[in-house]
Amino acid sequence: MVLAAKRRGLDAIALTDHDTCAGLPEALEAGERYGVLVIPGVELLLRYGSRHCHVLALGVGEMPALRDPGVTDVVKWVRDQGGATVDAHPFMFNGAGRRAGLCDAVEVHNSTGQRITDLRAEVMAARLGKSRVAGSDAHSPEMVGLGRTWVDSEPTVPAMLQAIREGRTRIASRTFIRPAWFFRWVERYCDPAAKTRVKFTGAVLYTGLLGQNALALTTDFASCVCSGQRWPWRLPE
Repeated sequence: MVLAAKRRGLDAIALTDHDTCAGLPEALEAGERYGVLVIPGVELLLRYGSRHCHVLALGVGEMPALRDPGVTDVVKWVRDQGGATVDAHPFMFNGAGRRAGLCDAVEVHNSTGQRITDLRAEVMAARLGKSRVAGSDAHSPEMVGLGRTWVDSEPTVPAMLQAIREGRTRIASRTFIRPAWFFRWVERYCDPAAKTRVKFTGAVLYTGLLGQNALALTTDFASCVCSGQRWPWRLPE
């Protein structure tokens, strides 16, 4: 991932694996090797009322030692450590979008999303006066850099986190995932030893308002993608 960021001309990359910080030491080492600033973090699945949502905790190197944490608990925990929080893809999947008032920033572009969800997130960020960021949501090197954020700060982690909290950001580029990249990603993480054959019967290609090459997925397919788990898995026959 870090090497892909270097090759795409990125100055910095935030590593936010799903509910784990295990990959951070390797990423930080790679950042020093390739001259890319790595912002440590984690993408947390949190409860918000009766729903669950994703929040990016930036500037932290460990999981929160909280019992069944909610969004409010995590936001306070991250701020106490000098970090920043991002409401990740607020109108994708569960479509809640209301927890953004608690976070420091709103992800107004996600490369796996759709134009309509980007637009809704933009409107909400403007209404709440929140910092705006773009996310590649990269689950493979091909996806790194599809969403880019310009941060008005010195190239250090504390300075960039402060700029995000203060709203000194703008969206540098927006690119939606291409089906070919997505399918390569799925094939890469399927377990060949399990002889699992992936079927894409649930994938539908949309264009126009719903997104440039955005993918609508079946419920089972989407849950596998969002879970952050390794496969094998298969779609229903």
